[in-house]
Amino acid sequence: PGPPTPPKPPSKARGVKTKGERGWAARIQQDYPSRAAREEIEGTVGVRVTVTADGRATGCSVTSSSGSSILDDAACKAVGRYARFE
Repeated sequence: PGPPTPPKPPSKARGVKTKGERGWAARIQQDYPSRAAREEIEGTVGVRVTVTADGRATGCSVTSSSGSSILDDAACKAVGRYARFE
């Protein structure tokens, strides 16, 4: 066997801050799925995203489900559409 694989270099990623969170959080809430509203489905969704160099959220995954795929899917879609970061 060859020599062991060298360790990966440290990540150059840094923490991010939200940008205009009040505005985009309100827009996300306004986009509440109509089916969920009709069926009185409520919940909280936790998500994890990758933030691009220009501050956009991509690669959304649900880290804490609301218990409703309607809300979980809508949360990721809305975060990708509206959320911005520095």
